[in-house]
Amino acid sequence: NTLPKFPTANTLVDLAKSYTGEYHINSSPLRNDHENSGQWKKVWIKRELSTQPKTIILTNTKEKYAVNRFDGKPNILVDDKPDNIARWNAKGGIGIRYQANECSLLELKTKLIKAVESA
Repeated sequence: NTLPKFPTANTLVDLAKSYTGEYHINSSPLRNDHENSGQWKKVWIKRELSTQPKTIILTNTKEKYAVNRFDGKPNILVDDKPDNIARWNAKGGIGIRYQANECSLLELKTKLIKAVESA
C-alpha cells in the first residue's frame, strides 16, 4: 500500500485500455499473507490509478487466466517477472515483459501492437 507509483503507470493503463476499452489487473499477493496483502493491493489500485480496472484478480497462479475462457483466444499479460511470462506463454497466453524502470513505453507499445494483432 505504501509503494510509490511509477511515473508511467497511468500512461501504461491508458495504453492497455486503448486496445480493448478496458483492462484487468492480475496480481500476485504475498504467499503467506494472501488476504491481507490482497486487500492492500486493492486499496493502492483504487487510490493510485487514474482509470480503474474492470476486474482485479489476486492469484499466485496467473497462468490460469492465459486464455479467454469464453472464446479461447490468448489473453495478454504485461508483467515484470520472467517466470510469470514463461508460465503464461506455456499456457497459451501472450506474455510481455515490462520493467517500468528499465523499459520504454514505446517499446511496450510496439510489443502490445504485435500481441493484439496475433491474439
